[in-house]
Amino acid sequence: MPPKVSPHFLGLQLSVDALRATIVDEQLELVGSEHVDFDAEFPEYQTHGGIHASSGDVYMTSVEIWLKALDLLFDRLQRNYDLSKIKAIAGAAQTCPVWLTADFATTLQQLSEKTSLHDQILAKGVAVRRVPVVRDTSAAPQALSLEQALGGSDAMANQVGATTHASLLAAQMLHLRDTNPEAWAQTTKVALASVFLCSIMIGKPSSFTEAEAAGTGLYSTANEKWDEGVLKIIAGVDQEVERVKNMLGPIERNGAKPVGQISSYFSTKYGLDADIAVYPFTSEHLASYLSLAPSSADCVVEFGATDILLTPATKIVPSAFFITVPHPAQDTAAEKKKFISMVMSRNADMPRAVVRDAYTKSWSAFDRLVAVVPPGGSIGLDDKLFSFWVLQDENHPFSHIKGVYRFETGIKVNEFRDLRANPRCLLESQILSLRVKLAHLHHTGVFLPSKSLKPPRSSQVVDSIGIKFDPYDTANLPRRILATGSACTFPSVVGLLGDVFNAPVLIPNSLVEQSSTEVQRLPSAARAALGAAYVARWGWRKSTRPDEKHPSFEDEVRWLMTKKWTVAGNGPATSGGNRSRSVSAPGSAPGPGSYKHLHAKSGLAASSFAEEEEDEESYESSFGQYSGTVTPPRNPKNLPSTTALLSSVGTNSSLGSMSGSSANITPNLGFDDTPGTPGGGHAPLAPIQPLPTDDADIQLGLVKVAEADHDTFLTYAAIVPEFCRLERMIVKGLV
Repeated sequence: MPPKVSPHFLGLQLSVDALRATIVDEQLELVGSEHVDFDAEFPEYQTHGGIHASSGDVYMTSVEIWLKALDLLFDRLQRNYDLSKIKAIAGAAQTCPVWLTADFATTLQQLSEKTSLHDQILAKGVAVRRVPVVRDTSAAPQALSLEQALGGSDAMANQVGATTHASLLAAQMLHLRDTNPEAWAQTTKVALASVFLCSIMIGKPSSFTEAEAAGTGLYSTANEKWDEGVLKIIAGVDQEVERVKNMLGPIERNGAKPVGQISSYFSTKYGLDADIAVYPFTSEHLASYLSLAPSSADCVVEFGATDILLTPATKIVPSAFFITVPHPAQDTAAEKKKFISMVMSRNADMPRAVVRDAYTKSWSAFDRLVAVVPPGGSIGLDDKLFSFWVLQDENHPFSHIKGVYRFETGIKVNEFRDLRANPRCLLESQILSLRVKLAHLHHTGVFLPSKSLKPPRSSQVVDSIGIKFDPYDTANLPRRILATGSACTFPSVVGLLGDVFNAPVLIPNSLVEQSSTEVQRLPSAARAALGAAYVARWGWRKSTRPDEKHPSFEDEVRWLMTKKWTVAGNGPATSGGNRSRSVSAPGSAPGPGSYKHLHAKSGLAASSFAEEEEDEESYESSFGQYSGTVTPPRNPKNLPSTTALLSSVGTNSSLGSMSGSSANITPNLGFDDTPGTPGGGHAPLAPIQPLPTDDADIQLGLVKVAEADHDTFLTYAAIVPEFCRLERMIVKGLV
């Protein structure tokens, strides 16, 4: 009798900078991963981080590269893995539009394995070969006109569940109609990158998932259909409304239902089984969220070109401050409907990179400077420093704001007297902004980590934009923070995150260097591919065992992880999370490198951040040793002015290298800048040191890297009122 073949599951991830694949087995054990880096593999396109950047606000990516990369990726998968074991496929992709012609469906049905995807699809099936990425803001005028036509940000949120921004699909459709009427006339189907990739995999046009549709600005979640009012605005004339609706097509609501079987192109050319089920593809950030299987009291924070805070949600409540979408991995026929709420900040990696280049020489110096500067940028309680960096078009309520705003003792200044405060004040502003927006989720009852919804104490109430809340109340805060993205390998970042939210911070163990080189590790940028592979495994089990009672997606992932842990000989789980284990980075003992050992209360950095001797001497001569009183020169050599920083954003000047994905802006663990780039040639960022972690978390592949300090949390709670006051002044144009 032949041995039983363990089924494998493939997750695909189309990012801005690369196409990635991850394979897991039935127990969610990582089998392997592959990727195709667009810059390295296709230098003839002269992209930077997968992006064609030009002057102004135009940032485009190439559909042509995607198609070439897909063939190259499967060629590598075929060489290195037994693809006959794969039983199901799911995927994720960046959020950008793809414009398709009437020949797209026919082309997919007639694909020949003797010719490449690029040669067959591009010429006939694609109306526009370069499409805008999230960072592109060329559709900002159309976004503004759409919001005005719908009655403003609040009215728009009530109607379609989202406020306007330039990367919104509704705004991009208006932009194509206005600026490229020939391409608009050729377009018969509009897709997001995830829908486009899924369509190629099944050999026929796929549909929007409801989770993806809810973020387009075109969909009414309350009515569960495309919004007629928005369709009329995009169509321009009533006679075109039906055409626009047909462009978007039907909506797939059940994430557990296959959308089709693998295209014969892939089964014939690369040896996959012809009956492989393909499950709905979703967005990168939702797939990354799924890879962590968060509980109802968790928050997920994804650092990148856009920082996103995601929480499980109990219901949909329209709001201009956040967006709520249906859960992408749920069986709507058998489960009570679930949702995910998202708070986004578009000024994320870019400001961090600008501050790094302006005030430090490397990411390691940036991280250390944050560690040695006290909370709020000063030791005193009444002279805290604040900064707001809005270098790119931002979401509501900053949609009309652009600039750098600094405040000392409540007064706007051009620059801090102590330049060393800039990195820390930037990070504090970014994380406090997420904290305040989370209060909106709790205020509306969307995110309820605790059972009670206590009214704020009048003596400590904070009047934020649109709500009032008590910043000292921990009932509205998550039980823990699950962080992903390269920035969460900074001890300073995870430390701030834990203190502001008064919660422990855990990251995937793939982001922490393992002591054994034999361990198969997932690249940090492939979290979405992993989440997609989990979805394929979950959907396959439900489809192949329809008579069984199946848990929810998160429950099944946790169950499989626990089972894998037990089979590996670690013993049963401690459900209460009482048992902790130490997880060490290579060459170090657990503990001493953590953020708490670098906290600014001591005024000193830990030795683990020591750099090369010459870099250390230069650093000390530039900034001195922090005492809270020493002030460096007001205009040190080569420090660009705020005006220069703003004028360089969106051009091909010194920030041109930052135009790619987050991988090109914030470094991966253990790697810093390369010589010849701003801040390059210095010692790499020291590996983050894990803390003792509960078995229940280790089972899920998570490692604790920061523990909240309650005294520091109270310090930040005291800062929140002034932060909100200054934020309101900026929004109202009073400064």
